[in-house]
Amino acid sequence: MPVFTLNQFESVCADALKRAGASDDQAAVVAEKIMDAEAVGIRRSEKGLTAVLLVIVNA
Repeated sequence: MPVFTLNQFESVCADALKRAGASDDQAAVVAEKIMDAEAVGIRRSEKGLTAVLLVIVNA
């Protein structure tokens, strides 16, 4: 299984959010905040990185 850095995931999150209709600025801010939360261990199944990954899977 590949290992990704938080910076790599931030980029993937921003791209997914843009594909879902967010502006560049919106996607960048949301992706940054999601990665900030992930970095300190704040994880919720319906929010954050998990939600963005679901956007990617369902895109």
